[in-house]
Order: sequence, then C-alpha cells, then structure tokens
Amino acid sequence: MDQFTLMILWIYGAAIAVTIFVIVLDRMGKTWTQYLIRIITSIAVVWALCTSWMWFYLIALWLSLPAFLIGLVLTIYTINKYGWGRPAKVFSIVIGLTVILNLVSLAFFYS
Repeated sequence: MDQFTLMILWIYGAAIAVTIFVIVLDRMGKTWTQYLIRIITSIAVVWALCTSWMWFYLIALWLSLPAFLIGLVLTIYTINKYGWGRPAKVFSIVIGLTVILNLVSLAFFYS
C-alpha cells in the first residue's frame, strides 16, 4: 500500500473508532453521554458544512468526509435513541444544508 492509502485508512479508522466509542459509552447508561454525543455531532456537522464545498477534490477524503460520516451516523443514532428532539432536528437541517452546498458548489465549479 502506498502512503496515501495508508493515511486515508488511518483517518477513517479514527473516525469509526470515535463513533463506536461514543455509542458504546452511551449504551453503558451514563447520563452525561447524551451531552457528549451532542457536542461531537455538533462539531462534526458544522465542520462538514464549512468544508462541503470541496468534496469533489481529493483533499476531502481526509479533511471533510470523515467528519460528515461521524455527524451522519451520530445523528441517526440520536434520532433512534432519543427521538426527534431539537438537537436531532438541527443536526438533520445542517446535514441537509451540507449536501445542498456540496451539490451547488459541484455545479458551480464544473459548469
């Protein structure tokens, strides 16, 4: 494997590990983990929104998409575990805006 592929695997492995770690902590029944999920999801979806304009560049493989995947998985988990509360609605809106901004920038740069 070349160094680029190895770096991509490390970054996605770290993103998967963070997501699994947070979900396992929440499954253990700790009351403070729902706040941890909200904090990590908030950071991930905002980071994905701010960097979504470059998803079609190669740098997005290790800069933006792992944060988007963490945000998406934790948002789905939040909806399934805690229902459609205010945080889940906000996270869903930001994820939708992220996808829309990506498609608009894709059309803008490749037209």
